Amino acid sequence: FFINYSLAEGLNSNYIRSILQDSYGNMWFGTRGAGLTRFDGDIFTNYTENEGLSNSRVMNILEDKSGTLWLGTFGGYVTKCTTREIDGVKTRFFSQFGKDQGLLSSRTYSLIQDRSGNIWFGTDGGGVSMFDGKVTVTFTKEQGLCDNAIRKIYEDRDGNLWFASYGSGISKFNGTSFTN
Repeated sequence: FFINYSLAEGLNSNYIRSILQDSYGNMWFGTRGAGLTRFDGDIFTNYTENEGLSNSRVMNILEDKSGTLWLGTFGGYVTKCTTREIDGVKTRFFSQFGKDQGLLSSRTYSLIQDRSGNIWFGTDGGGVSMFDGKVTVTFTKEQGLCDNAIRKIYEDRDGNLWFASYGSGISKFNGTSFTN
């Protein structure tokens, strides 16, 4: 049957916005205002702005192919969480990915990594941005995107990206142009 977890067991909030199981088997929970929780199967570890999150409203979580966690937030752009082993101890480092890196909105609703390794950010009002590991390129209505508020991104089996908007339908991107 079900096992329930809440504040009493160690979650930092009962309002969960996003869930991810990482490549190590840890469960990650993004909350509506209390930050991020990692559950290793035994212990809950909580992270907030005090530990380096850019904002405690974690809307979505992505683990990229290198094991970096990307946390899309509501008002704090994106937080990157990398893990390094120092003297045999795994240590998490948080850094900010935002305006200085080319994002146009501090609210990120959707994150994916495409099959080429690019990270895509669906934002609230800033269109969609693509980070190839070095440069961020942003697409908005001016480039053919159906709306500048993108809620979800999906890559189909043919490599097309689909962008779901907040009221203006869906855009399909084939790598060179948008179809609405």
